[in-house]
Amino acid sequence: HAQAIDLFFSRRIGIGANGVPIPIIGGARLSGKVHGYNIGILNMQTESELDDTTGAALAPTNNFSVLRVVREIGRSNVGAMFVNRAASGRYALADDYNRGYGVDAAWQATSNGKLFAFIARTDSPQAKGGADYAGRLFYSYANPLLQTSFGYSDVGEHFNPEVGFLARRNYRRLEG
Repeated sequence: HAQAIDLFFSRRIGIGANGVPIPIIGGARLSGKVHGYNIGILNMQTESELDDTTGAALAPTNNFSVLRVVREIGRSNVGAMFVNRAASGRYALADDYNRGYGVDAAWQATSNGKLFAFIARTDSPQAKGGADYAGRLFYSYANPLLQTSFGYSDVGEHFNPEVGFLARRNYRRLEG
């Protein structure tokens, strides 16, 4: 199933508006299994970037943090994610942040059928749209003779995963 709504897309770190490269100071990633849970933690720090010609600030210093926890249950799983981008330093505007939270599940309903679901929320300052939600429910069935799927997606007008990927906002989509 194609995913057009992602809370986290790693290539967003180090790329500014209009594809301008932003220097990365450093970061750390830790992932592994703890008591049956898959855990991933990422923290990256970028430098501020100035326009070489005008000296104007293109991007402030930003910190990116991501936490992902998944519990596998047979051929099914349930997970949660938190994503945070927070600007700091002398070029940062007041309340320049973006946060995303989500829970998701993949349930192996039958040997040939799987149900995928998630709900997510993003929070930004009111001037950048505030908070909103997105969600998706998708069922896929396949055997040697037949492959079928159907789903429903709903993305709010102000859903804004700045460190993720979103093709467009403010839509409801039925697929099959």
